Amino acid sequence: MKDVFKQKLLDLRSPQPPRTFSEALFGVCFWAQKKSKIQESSVPMISINDEAFDPDFTFNAQQADLIFKNKQTSQVKVLFITEKFRNWDEASLEFKSGFINELIMAFPLQTAELFERMIKAMNLTSEEVIILPLIGLDDKNCSSDVFKVAERFRPEVVITLGSSATTGILKSSDRLSLIHGQFFSRKHSDQSTFQVVPLFHPSIIETNQNMKKTAWSDMQKIMKYLKKLP
Repeated sequence: MKDVFKQKLLDLRSPQPPRTFSEALFGVCFWAQKKSKIQESSVPMISINDEAFDPDFTFNAQQADLIFKNKQTSQVKVLFITEKFRNWDEASLEFKSGFINELIMAFPLQTAELFERMIKAMNLTSEEVIILPLIGLDDKNCSSDVFKVAERFRPEVVITLGSSATTGILKSSDRLSLIHGQFFSRKHSDQSTFQVVPLFHPSIIETNQNMKKTAWSDMQKIMKYLKKLP
């Protein structure tokens, strides 16, 4: 019995191998947590809950692989934060090929196509961009996990898309209409800094033609900061 007890202690003290691609990169964070109801699944599942989705909606290993697979610390310049991701089964029906599939996880196809054009207009490549949701398990604000990703990839700018993402990241009650396009300095754990810049959500730009000029002006400020202006 003592030998069994000692072995259990050793097992607890030994680091466990990562279960998913994202756990290998970041450790256990909101997309690396499994629901008890899916423990028997052969595919590692990473859960997100949101009122807009069915309670069984999960951010799974397929999504993590889609978002992070070809990203390298030395290349990522911008981390885009949207409010939430779509259900994999729903979004994957609209998949095409290439980078746009990462955007389809965050937006309906038409909005994703617009946002892809915006990214190209900023002279950003797919390797320079990561997009993440703010809302995680049990409607939890997962800004701390977003900052873990920022710590890992070291983007120069974190761009929040829309009022919910902006409030969640900046922890501010300021209206987006008053602070869009402004730069807010934040620090990593090693005291190095990066910038958070709020933008209007692309769905608003899509439905309001008058917002395009405002959005382009904000984008140019970021391009200048990133030395991406022609």
